[in-house]
Amino acid sequence: MRHSLYCILMMYILLSLGCSNKPSVTQTSNHGSNRLYPIEVKKKWGFINNKGHIVVRPRYDHASIFNDGLLGLVKIGEHSSALVDSKGKTVLTVDGYLASDFSEGPALLESTNGELQTHQYIDEVGNVVIPDQGWDYALGFDEGLALVSYKKKIGFIDKNGEYAIPPIYDDGSWFSEGLAAIRVGEEWGYIDKHGAIIITPRFSRAGDFYEGLACFTFNKTLGLRPSDWGFIDIKGNIVIKNKYVDVQDFSEGLAPVSIIIEAELKWGFINTQGELVIEPRFDYAYMFREGLAPVEVGKLWGYIDKTGKYIVNPTYDSAGYFNNGLALVTEGNISGYIDKNGKYIWKSYK
Repeated sequence: MRHSLYCILMMYILLSLGCSNKPSVTQTSNHGSNRLYPIEVKKKWGFINNKGHIVVRPRYDHASIFNDGLLGLVKIGEHSSALVDSKGKTVLTVDGYLASDFSEGPALLESTNGELQTHQYIDEVGNVVIPDQGWDYALGFDEGLALVSYKKKIGFIDKNGEYAIPPIYDDGSWFSEGLAAIRVGEEWGYIDKHGAIIITPRFSRAGDFYEGLACFTFNKTLGLRPSDWGFIDIKGNIVIKNKYVDVQDFSEGLAPVSIIIEAELKWGFINTQGELVIEPRFDYAYMFREGLAPVEVGKLWGYIDKTGKYIVNPTYDSAGYFNNGLALVTEGNISGYIDKNGKYIWKSYK
C-alpha cells in the first residue's frame, strides 16, 4: 500500500521520441538547490527551486518531478513532452509517457495508438532496451525486477526482459524488502525473487513490506467497518494484532492507524512494537516524511512531529508530504510551498 498526496506527481505525462546524443538523465547534480518543485501560474506550469525562485519559467501544459526532483517532466500540448533540468534545458524527449524513472536503469515507457497501448522500457538516451511483449500492463523496476501482466496473469521480468518469475498469479505488487505480495485465487501471500512462496497465501489483502512489516487483513468486506488490519513480519508472523479499521505503511518508525471512538473514526500512530505512541485524535493522518506527518482536524490540515506536537498548526485545506524541506499546501485561493516553520517559500493565487 503506497500512498501519495501529490496528485501532480501521479499523473502520467505524454512524451515525444528523442535523439541518442542527449546527455544522461542521471548526470544532474544531487545538490538541494538543483531540485525542482512544480508550480502553476495562469494555467501554465514551470518549476521553482528550494529557495522559492522560479528556475524554469511557467510555459508548459503540465509538469511533475522526475528522478526525485532532479528533473522535471513537462507536457507540451496533447502529444509532446520532455525531461528538463533545473535550467530548463531539455535532456530527453520521448514518444509516449514515462511511468517510472531511471533509478534502477530502464524506465517504463507507455504509448497509445488508437486502442493499442504498448509498454516498453528505454535507457537514459531514449533507446528501447526491452520491447513490448504483449503485456496488459507493466510497472517500473523495483529491486531489480518489474511486474508485468500477461493475459491477465502477473509475473516479473529482469532487466534483460526475461521472465524471472512466470506470469501465473492472479494479482500482485512490486518487490519491497525482498518480497512481493501476490494473489492466488482470493488470498494473498508473498514470494521471493526466485518465485518461491515465502508466506502462504491466506490474507484477504496484504500490503508491501516497509521497515520489516507489512499490513494485512482477513476481512473480505473491505471498506465496511469494522475492519481488522494488522501487521506481519517477513516470516508471516502476526506481530501487531489485526484490530484497526485502517492502517498505512510504516515510515520513520511509525505507522498511522485508525480506530472508532464514540462512533467516529480517529487516527493515531503506533511504533513497530505495536505500541500506541500518538493517541488517535485526528480525522485523518498520513505517514511521516522528514520527521513530520500531515494530519487533519476539522477539515483543516497541519503537521505534527513524532511526539504528536503540532509543528505547523492546522490551517490548510490540503497538505502534502515534505520533500527536501518543502511541502505543497492549499489554503483558500492560495496554493504554494511551505517550509517546516509553516512559512510560504512560494505561493500563487487561483
